[in-house]
Parts: sequence; C-alpha cells; structure tokens
Amino acid sequence: MSRLMFLALLPGILIVIYIFRRDKVEKEPVPLIVRMVVLGALSCLPAAYLESVMARLLPSFAEGSLPAAFTVAFFSAGLIEEVCKFAFLKAGIWRNREFDYRFDGIVYGVSTAIGFACLENVLYVMDGGISVAVTRAFLAVPLHAFCGVFMGAFFGMAKYCHVRGETSRAFALQLQGVAAAIAVHGTYDTFAMWDMQYSAFLLLGFTALVYVAGIRTINALEKDDYMMAFYASEESYEFVPSYSTSSLKETDGVSIAALVCAIVSALTSGVFMIPSLLAVILGIIGIRRGANTAAKAAVVIGGILLVGGGYFLGGTLFY
Repeated sequence: MSRLMFLALLPGILIVIYIFRRDKVEKEPVPLIVRMVVLGALSCLPAAYLESVMARLLPSFAEGSLPAAFTVAFFSAGLIEEVCKFAFLKAGIWRNREFDYRFDGIVYGVSTAIGFACLENVLYVMDGGISVAVTRAFLAVPLHAFCGVFMGAFFGMAKYCHVRGETSRAFALQLQGVAAAIAVHGTYDTFAMWDMQYSAFLLLGFTALVYVAGIRTINALEKDDYMMAFYASEESYEFVPSYSTSSLKETDGVSIAALVCAIVSALTSGVFMIPSLLAVILGIIGIRRGANTAAKAAVVIGGILLVGGGYFLGGTLFY
C-alpha cells in the first residue's frame, strides 16, 4: 500500500518541483505552494458533491456513446472540477502580495491543480494498482497540471490588470482562464469516456497536443516574466535573462500543435473531424504569425481530411 501511495503522489510532486524551478525571477515561498496544494486537494470535496448532483440532472444517453461522453466530460467533470479549482485558487492567493509576477499565476495554478490531481490519483491507484498508476502518471495527472498552466496564465495576467485598475479586463481574463481549462479537461475526458475504435488514438493525440501547448506556454511566460511585476516597487527588479526575451516569434508551438492535430486526423482517416478542424484553425493562426511550413502542411492535410470527414459524416447521416 505504501508503494502504491508513493506512485500515486510522485507525478504530482515532480510536476510541482518542475514548475517551481521554472520560476526564474522570484521563487515563491514553499509553505505557500504547499498551502495551495492542500487547497487544491480540498477542492475535491465540493467537486465530488456537485458532480453527484449533476449526475441526476444530466440527460441519459447510451453508456460509451459520444453524447454520453461529451455530456459527462464537459458538464460534470470539466465544468465542476475546474470551477472548484479556480474558486480555491482565487480564495487562497489572489490578495497575497507574494503573487506579484505573471508567472506566479502558473506556479499557483499548477499547485492547486496538482493538489486536486494527487488526491484523485490516490483513490484511482489504490483501487486499480500499478498499471493505473503508470498510465495516469503520463495522462491524467499532467492533464490536470496543464489545465492549471492555462488557467494560471490567464489568472496571472488578470492579477496584473487588476493591480492597474483594469477590473473589467481582469474579470474577463479570469473567465477565459476557466473556459480554457474546461475546454481542455472536457475534450480529454470525452476521448477517455468515448467507447469508439479510434478513441485511444484521439486521446493520445490530444494529450500530445496539450503537452506541446502547455510547455510552450510555460516557456513564453517565463521569458518575459521579469517585465511583468504587479507592484510599482518591483518594476526595477534586476534580472538579466540569458536568452532572447522576444515572444513574438515563438510560433513553433502553434505549428507543432497544428501538425499534431493533422497527424491525429490522418490516423483516424479524417472520420473524427475535431482534430482536422483544430489543425486548420491552428495552422491558419501559425501562418498569420509567420510560422514555418509545418503550419502550412497542417492546413493542407487538415483541410483535405476535414472535407473527407464531412463527406463521410454526411453519407452516414443521410444515406
């Protein structure tokens, strides 16, 4: 049992250490990070209750079908869990003066998400054993962490705007952060719950996309963090980065994400249209930002497969 407990907690601990080390400008107090991890774990309690209530309210669909997977993934797991994590994140750190740089939003967002993920992971691993521990170490736990990254990125920028009196923009950014986390969480759970031949490929492909997007977000915000002090007394913080601080050319992540979506779509022969659509959208964004040929290839591949998938879907529905 102690070995399973260790395996359940290890991925979350390593992720928190990784994020802590990436905070180059000003390290956050360890006791405060531990506090946010604990608060994240406590957020499981209202989430579990609200999900039990939501289960009685949601419409009933055939188990394993796409409507059933989508409904539970977005309106139960994704919505409730991410809102609960955000509520505990904001209550725990929003007014704290240690939350004084934009990247701190990622540090505390990930810490809160990992607290939730660790408690959830312990329950799953104790029931499922080592195989579940290994699988969730690379899929579910990082998924929660990257949701914390996306939420925290918006959360940090919201605090920056709030301190400068831009309260309406700060509120909008917080909503965007929660929405981004719900979208990622809901899509992941949809693929995980959908009983379909290619759902495993979709899950792995989407997870790879989240890894790429999450790491690129961490890299981009880390580079410019020294310029994003919230309080006037810290504007002159002396920090000389050892690399270029320009994030305008950081478009490779978008290109890679677009190409990953195109590859996932190709693996499923374009039948499932979401990866194709994402490949086209992300590819167009990459092209408009001056990205490399990977974005263009993604648009071409995704476009072809999108048309083919639409033709297949139309034939299935109407013939």
